[in-house]
Amino acid sequence: MPTVAELIVEGLRRAGVPRLFGVPGGGSNLDVLEAARVHGLPFVLCHQEWAACIMAAVTGELTGCPGAALSTLGPGVTASATGLAHAFLDRSPMIYVSDRHPCSALAFTTHQRLDHAALLAPIVKGSVTVTADSVSQAVADAVRLALGEPRGPVHLDLPADTARQPAVPMATDIVPLPRPAPEAPVLDRAAEMVMAASRPIVVAGLQCRAPDAKWLRAFCEALPAPCLTTYKAKGAIPDPHPLGAARRATRDSWRRAAAGISFPRSR
Repeated sequence: MPTVAELIVEGLRRAGVPRLFGVPGGGSNLDVLEAARVHGLPFVLCHQEWAACIMAAVTGELTGCPGAALSTLGPGVTASATGLAHAFLDRSPMIYVSDRHPCSALAFTTHQRLDHAALLAPIVKGSVTVTADSVSQAVADAVRLALGEPRGPVHLDLPADTARQPAVPMATDIVPLPRPAPEAPVLDRAAEMVMAASRPIVVAGLQCRAPDAKWLRAFCEALPAPCLTTYKAKGAIPDPHPLGAARRATRDSWRRAAAGISFPRSR
């Protein structure tokens, strides 16, 4: 029967994770690394935890599959925060696995003990403590959450006394369900607003990804409308293109069509 650590690695591989980054300590980290070695998931030893998380985030952004990183407990989690914040802000899918004190020691342990979930709550999409009876489901849920829009990091807290426990694998669907298409009346209303604009301008942001570039260019040319890009969307429409922002004055435009932009919510 496989162990909890082996099922975590199996779930990561099924999700298309190409390699694991990290700065391991002891505890459950060692069990995950051994499972990764046995099952052929390459491990990249990093100099700092935040760097491991950034590498995992960039891997997720480039491949479309979640990146993955691990660290030890306590200070290892705090040192990972900068990298996790990067993944959260840049909408990069990744799974972060942290070691944790054994469940049996939580009642009296104070050394390097932190509430990992509370610490990471503002910069991850979700945080789950892994148990032997739900590990397959926890990994599948974490992958779906990481890949669901807006994409981002998800935290798995793995107690040291849980990683080696035997666990029954479950048949779970790793791939997230596709987002429903916008309703026809909504699209019609958006088209009416764009066509009514006297000087439309398109703004492309970080969620306008490489597969979207050809549609963005076709949209801009059909209007026609110049395109402004944030630094994360740079290249979505080539700078030499006549509708590239560098080639057009846009200060008189007043109706915007946004692609991949996150607007702050009013409080």
